Amino acid sequence: MRLPKTLRSLSRLVPLPTDRRVPCVPEPIRLDVRPGARPSPKPRVCLFVGTEPAQHRAERVFLWSIEQVRDPGRVYDIYLMTDLAGFDRRGWLTGFTNYRFAIPHFAASLGIRRAIYNDVDQVYLADPGELFDTDLGSHGFVSIGPRDTSVMLLDCERMAAAWSLRDAQHTRRKTLEASAAAEWGALDPAWNARDEEYRSGDSKVLHYTTIHAQPWQPFPERYAYQRNPVAHVWFGLERAADQAAYRLPAACPEPDAPTSVWVLTADKPGHTTQALGLADALGWPYEEKRLAFTTAATIHKRLFGLRGASRIGLDRTRSARLTAPWPDIVISAGWRPARVARWIRDRSRGKTRLVLLGRKGAHLTGRSDIAVSCGHFRQPPHPRRIETLAPLSLVTPQRLEAAAAEWREMLESAPHPRIAVLVGGATARYRFDLDTARQLGQAVRAWAREVGASLFVTTSRRTGAQSCRALQHALGPVQHMHVWQAGQSANPYLAYLSLADVLVVTGESESMLAEAAATDKPLYIYPLPERPAALGVRLKEWLVRRAQQPRRNTRGTLRPQRGLAYVCGRLIERGTLQPRRDVNALHRALVEHGFAHLFGEPLSLAARPQLQEFDTVAEQVRRLLRRP
Repeated sequence: MRLPKTLRSLSRLVPLPTDRRVPCVPEPIRLDVRPGARPSPKPRVCLFVGTEPAQHRAERVFLWSIEQVRDPGRVYDIYLMTDLAGFDRRGWLTGFTNYRFAIPHFAASLGIRRAIYNDVDQVYLADPGELFDTDLGSHGFVSIGPRDTSVMLLDCERMAAAWSLRDAQHTRRKTLEASAAAEWGALDPAWNARDEEYRSGDSKVLHYTTIHAQPWQPFPERYAYQRNPVAHVWFGLERAADQAAYRLPAACPEPDAPTSVWVLTADKPGHTTQALGLADALGWPYEEKRLAFTTAATIHKRLFGLRGASRIGLDRTRSARLTAPWPDIVISAGWRPARVARWIRDRSRGKTRLVLLGRKGAHLTGRSDIAVSCGHFRQPPHPRRIETLAPLSLVTPQRLEAAAAEWREMLESAPHPRIAVLVGGATARYRFDLDTARQLGQAVRAWAREVGASLFVTTSRRTGAQSCRALQHALGPVQHMHVWQAGQSANPYLAYLSLADVLVVTGESESMLAEAAATDKPLYIYPLPERPAALGVRLKEWLVRRAQQPRRNTRGTLRPQRGLAYVCGRLIERGTLQPRRDVNALHRALVEHGFAHLFGEPLSLAARPQLQEFDTVAEQVRRLLRRP
C-alpha cells in the first residue's frame, strides 16, 4: 500500500532498512506442446508475471486464460515473480511494482533474448505468442505508453543497459520509465485494455486496474470492494477452470466431501424454506437445528451490528442443543441464525464453514464463508458471494400438483383464460391504500373483460381489511376471491399457481414474484406506488452513492479507494450501512430474462422458462467449498 505523502518525504531524509539479499531467478511453469498437436517451429514464448502471495487466485486464472488461447503446438515458459528478495518496496502501489525492471537481469542468466511482461491482474483473450512475435523494430521495448509498462514486450539484451538489477531494486518506477523513454515504441492498445476500455472480440488482454474493484478481491483488509462492470469475464474464466479441475503446480489437494451438515432454522417460514431447500439441493445428509430467540437478540444487533458471532438472545430452553462435535458445514438464513452460525464456527476454531442466506444474514466475516443473496439487495461484491436473480423458492412440481388436486374442482369449471391475481400490500416503502386498491381492481377487471377471462384473487397479511374491501368493490363479481385471515389453514394460493393460465402479482412482494416465476405461466408484474423517502433514508442512500463515487488519475484510470469513499464502503461491508433493496431492479431482471412482463402489456399465453435457482446455487456452493 502506498505510504502517506509525509512519510514518503521523511523516508528520503531518513533511510529505512532495506532487504539486501539477492533475488533468485524464478522457476518457470512450462506449458508444453499438447498431446497430438503438431510442434511449432516458432521459438518458445517467455512471459514474466509480476505477482505477490495474496494473488494465488489471479495467478491460476491468468494461466488458465493462456491455456484457452495459446498455440497448442508451441512451448510457453511463464515465470511468476513473487516475494523477490532485495527490493526496496517503499512507495510501491502493489507488492510487485518494480519486478518488471529486473527482467533483463533474469533473462541474461536464462539465455532469454526477448520476453513479455504482465501484471498478474490481467487475463489473455488472444494468444500471447502473437504479442511475443511482434516486431520491435528499433525499440528496446513496446507498451501502450512510455509511462505504462504493465504489459510490454522487451528486447532483454538491449534493455539490460537501461535497467540493471540495482536500478530495479532501489529506483522509483517513474524514474526508471522516464530514463528509458528513448527506447520506447508504441504497442497496440488492445494488448492492455483497462477495465472500461474492454471491448468483446477486440481486446487481447483485459487488465483489471481498478484495485478496489478486482473481482477476486485479494486484499479485503485494505479495500471495501465494489462491482466491476467486466467482472463477468474473469469469473467466466474461473468457472471454466473449476469445471476442468485445473490446478497449478503444488496446489492444495481436493478437500473431502462434508460428513456433517447442520441447517439452522427459526420462526420465519421464508428463511426456513430457503435454508432447507438449499440443503436438499446439495444432496448431503443434514440435521435441522430449530432455534428460538428473545428480544435480546434485536437489542444486541442494534448495539453491535449484523456481523457478530453470539448466542445472545437465543432461547436455549426452546432451541436445539448446539454442542461438539461441531459440523463441517452450517447453513442458515436470516441475521439471527447467522450470528449463531458464526458462534459455532468460532467454537470449532474455524473448522466449520458457513453458508449464509438472506439480505441481513449474508454478511461475510470469515475468509471461507459463503453468502447467497439477491442481486437487487445491492450487497457489496465478494468472491464468495453467490447472487441470485430472486429469493430462492420451494415451489416444486410436487407441491403444485398436491395443491391442484385439493382445489381443482373450484377452478376446473371456470372459463379460460383463468387469471390469478396475487395481492400483497403496504410496506415501509410501497403504498397500498384505498386508491391503490381501487386502481388495481379496475385495471385488472378491464383487462380480464377485454380478453374474456375469469378472475381468481387472493390477498395476504399486508393487504389490510379496508383496502381489501376497496379491491373487492372495484373488481366486481369474480370467479373466486380468497381473503386472508389470521389462523386460516385452507389457502388456494399454490392451486392458483398451478391451475391458472395467467398470473398477476403486485410488485412489492419479492417472495410471491419468485414463486410465480418458478412456474411456466405468463407472469405480469403490477408495480405499487412508492412512498416519499424519509430524510434518514435519503442520507443513507447519499452515503451509499459516496462509497461508489469514482476518483480518476490523469490517464483516466480509476484510483484506489481513499477517504470517505473507503469509510462508507467499509460501513456497507460490515452491515452498519445497509443499502436499500432495489425492487425495481428485480422487476427489470425478471423482464429481461424472459420470466415476466410488466402489467399493461398485451396478454400473451405463451409458456416461458421457469426460474429454478436452487440447483445452480448448490453447484456454486460445492465449487466454492472445494476452493482452499
